[in-house]
Amino acid sequence: MKKKSKLPLWAVIIIVEIIIVAIMYALGFKITYAPSLDNSWEAISAVASWVSAIATIFIPIVVVFFQHKLDQNKNEISDANKATLLELQKFAEKYSDLLEAANNGDTIILDGGRVVLDCTEDNVVDYIRATINVTAYDVAMYFDVTKSDAVVVLDRLVEEKRIYRTDEDGIGIYSLRK
Repeated sequence: MKKKSKLPLWAVIIIVEIIIVAIMYALGFKITYAPSLDNSWEAISAVASWVSAIATIFIPIVVVFFQHKLDQNKNEISDANKATLLELQKFAEKYSDLLEAANNGDTIILDGGRVVLDCTEDNVVDYIRATINVTAYDVAMYFDVTKSDAVVVLDRLVEEKRIYRTDEDGIGIYSLRK
């Protein structure tokens, strides 16, 4: 887990700006209004051109950085949702027999059996909806089927255009269509 800094980024930026302004003031820089000065509009235009050229270079870099951060957060949320679903499945496995027996008025017997959802298209879509991104291995583990069975269902869903597949490092990542 990352350590968080004590000061937020905006506070650091403000402190640095105050230090720069203090140094400039100590060196004699002052903001003044002098109508007698001759403004060189060509020089002002040149500075504005340079600033816009530099901004044009940095804007795509900043956009790519923020997109990377958003994708990273999306993947972290996906992993957290997968873990939550697995915990819920374990809970259901542990207590489903108890609840069913209690509802029927039967004697409760713990046999340690597993409750597993069928690997149907609708169940797989629901799983992808909850976890955002999955691999065939994730689906196979969640539904307790072989990887090849999971791939068959996933490929059928891709053909039906209910989900789409992207490849990352040779691994198929399945997501819902937008």
